[in-house]
Amino acid sequence: MVLAVRSTGVSLGLGALFAVVAACLAILHARRRRASARFETLSLATFAALALAAWLAPASASTGLDHYGRAITAAAMSAIVLASLAFRPITVQYTSELVPAGVLRTRAFERSSRVDTALWAATALAITGSFLVGVALRSHLDQTAFNWLLPLALSVGCVRLLARRWSALDTLDDTASLLVAALDVPLAAPADGRPTGTRRRGSTARLRLVSDERVERRA
Repeated sequence: MVLAVRSTGVSLGLGALFAVVAACLAILHARRRRASARFETLSLATFAALALAAWLAPASASTGLDHYGRAITAAAMSAIVLASLAFRPITVQYTSELVPAGVLRTRAFERSSRVDTALWAATALAITGSFLVGVALRSHLDQTAFNWLLPLALSVGCVRLLARRWSALDTLDDTASLLVAALDVPLAAPADGRPTGTRRRGSTARLRLVSDERVERRA
């Protein structure tokens, strides 16, 4: 979120270099865990491009770039997330570990991943707008509100909404929540057709994605 803070902060180029280092560390951490680092790699490329653009920009444009550094970065992140919808939704990288392997190829999982990714893209666009408003304001209080408080509130709100969408249900008691069960796939099924798998606290060993209907208890 913070690549440049007007005249009192770091420049866009220096902020982008810091972001490059952070992205490299995130990629190394993902590799050590043998996890995907697709989004981190795309972020690294984006920040490197921003650093290069800031370095090549003429001196007359440097001030403007520093003022709009946050908005440029948020817009770039939203572009990456939106572009992923045409190929593989970016959120699949993080949610694929939450469901059985068989679920990954279902239309329900793909549809849900697109919704999650679209929510992140919308949040990034809203944050971009907040940063643009912050540039135009002169009051320190207003700048704090639009450069810090509102973007933070939007980010936390998106995280909370997505957290409510996903739930690994230990029990299948009726649940009243914002979203409903879109996925309901047994972990295993023997020849007789009866679901099997590890049961915990009376559950049927199913993992569900919460969507916008009520979850019905299954025996």
